[in-house]
Amino acid sequence: MRGGIHRVKTIHLNMASRPYRDYRPVWLAAVTIGLVTLVLMVNNARTAYRFFINTHDTRAEITQVESEIAGERAKSAEIDQRTQSLDSSLLRARVAYVNNQIVRRAFSWSALLDHLEEVFPDEVRLVTLNPVMVPERPVQLNMTCVGRTGDGLVELIRALNDSQHFAKPLPTSESLLEDGSYRFTINVEYLAGQTGGTR
Repeated sequence: MRGGIHRVKTIHLNMASRPYRDYRPVWLAAVTIGLVTLVLMVNNARTAYRFFINTHDTRAEITQVESEIAGERAKSAEIDQRTQSLDSSLLRARVAYVNNQIVRRAFSWSALLDHLEEVFPDEVRLVTLNPVMVPERPVQLNMTCVGRTGDGLVELIRALNDSQHFAKPLPTSESLLEDGSYRFTINVEYLAGQTGGTR
């Protein structure tokens, strides 16, 4: 040594047979991850179960609706087949008959006679009256009358034209009887239940 200071190097000796390591953070992390994984698994299982139940119910509802639709289609096809097999001319005749009966039931004979009494001149009398009824159209009256003179026809036509209950009077025949009176027929529209019409 030459007048200097020698520095001694410190030596650390580990006398343990195995080195010490702290695994607590690792175990804590592992337990936490395990718990989170378990919670997620339980939640996934519950979600899958609910999905299965809902899907099963929905499929059952869809099956029921499809069955109902198939039944309605079968009924519709049966009705179409039965409709096509009907005799259309016979059906139209029946419908026309029913409509005509409805019109006849709604027709008021007392009102018609009152209206005729208002327009008939004193010298003209009604012999026959034949109404022709068609649904949604004015009633057609075919009347046979007898007048004392030929002026009775003219006066009756004038009165029919002036009345709001009749329209389009048209004489169809006229003849002189042996007693000097006149027999004539006239067609006119009776506006039953109406307050006016095409004149």
